[in-house]
Amino acid sequence: MTLVEDAACAAGASYRGRPAGSMGVASAFSFHPRKAITTGEGGMVTTDDDGIAAAVRSLRNHGATTAAR
Repeated sequence: MTLVEDAACAAGASYRGRPAGSMGVASAFSFHPRKAITTGEGGMVTTDDDGIAAAVRSLRNHGATTAAR
């Protein structure tokens, strides 16, 4: 079973000694204005999986890439 953690309102929380965002292969946090931490919009995905991280980086830019410098 694969767990993707919805940690939208859980920044700083823990469950059975494990911090929110550390229990799934990926975790999503929200920075919407009604959440505990806000940036006006946006969010954050945490993962230690290189493939998921690369996919999220691509999706955050709608699949667009930048030229290597």
